[in-house]
Amino acid sequence: MRVSGTRHCKRPLNAGHQKQCAEYFVSSCYSVMCLTLFISGTHLKIVFPKIISDDFKPKIQRLDSTSITSSTTQPSFICNRDCKLWEELASSDFSRPSPRDISTALAAEYMREMSYNTQEMVVQVAQDEPTLLEVQRIEYNRFLTSGNSNEGRIFFLDAPGRTGKTFHMNLLLAKIRQKIRILIAVASSGIAATLLHGCRTAHSAFKLPLDLTKQGNPTCNVSRGSAMGNLLTECSLIIWDEEAMCYKAAFEALERSLQDLRRNMRVMGGVIVLLAGNFRQTLPVIPWRTRANEVNASIKSS
Repeated sequence: MRVSGTRHCKRPLNAGHQKQCAEYFVSSCYSVMCLTLFISGTHLKIVFPKIISDDFKPKIQRLDSTSITSSTTQPSFICNRDCKLWEELASSDFSRPSPRDISTALAAEYMREMSYNTQEMVVQVAQDEPTLLEVQRIEYNRFLTSGNSNEGRIFFLDAPGRTGKTFHMNLLLAKIRQKIRILIAVASSGIAATLLHGCRTAHSAFKLPLDLTKQGNPTCNVSRGSAMGNLLTECSLIIWDEEAMCYKAAFEALERSLQDLRRNMRVMGGVIVLLAGNFRQTLPVIPWRTRANEVNASIKSS
C-alpha cells in the first residue's frame, strides 16, 4: 500500500485497520455516492449506518432543534431523510434557464422607480424646504424649473464636505418623486449610493463598461428594447453623486447612449443631469500614471 508523502507499508492491514479505512472512506465520499447512485436510478445500500447517523445528527439539529427525538437520530430515519433530498436533487432540471421576459423586467424597473410612498415625501418636503439656506434655495428652484423643460442641461453641485449636498439631493429626490415622475439616482461608489434614497451605483444602473480606459468611444450596454433602455427613454432627470471620482469616459458613454436611445442629439439626450461631488477630494484613480493623467481623466477635461 502506497500513501503519498509516506513510506511503503510492508505489513498487511489487520481487520481493525481495514474497518477504520472503510469507515473513513464511506464518511468522506457518502455525498458523492448518493448523488451518483440516485441520478442513475439506483438505491443506495448503507454499509455503515452508524457513521452516517453521527454525520447527519448535527445537521438535523441545526435545521430543527425542537423536533429532535431519539427516533430522529436512528440510521433508518437519517437515510430516508437524506435519500429524499437527493431524490429531489436528481429530479431537478439543470438545463439552461429560459430567457427573462422583457415585460417582467420592464415592470420590475418601473416598480423600482415608481413605488415610493408619496405621503412620506410630502411630509419630508414640508419639513425640509423651510430649512434651506438662501443660496441653496436659489439652486433648488433653478433645478426644479429646468426639470420641466426638455432641453437637456448639466448642473454641477460642487461644495466641500459637510455643507449639505446630500441633504439637498435627498430633498430634490423627494420633491420630484412626489409628482410621480421617473428620476434615476446613481453614485460612483457603493458607500455613496447608501446615502441617497433609492440610489444605486452608476455601473449597475447604466451597465457601464468595467474598463473605460481601454475603449475609444465607450457606450452603455443598454439596448433600445431592453427594460433599462425604456426607462432611460422616459426618465426626465438623473442625479449622479460623487462624480469627481469617476472617469470622464463614463459620462461620455452615458451621453452617447442617451442620445441614441432617445433619438435626441441635445446634451445628455435632453435629460436634466445633476452632478454632485467635491473636486477637493479623490480624483479618478489611474494606475501607474502621473497627476497630470488624473486631471486629464477628470470630467473637467471632458
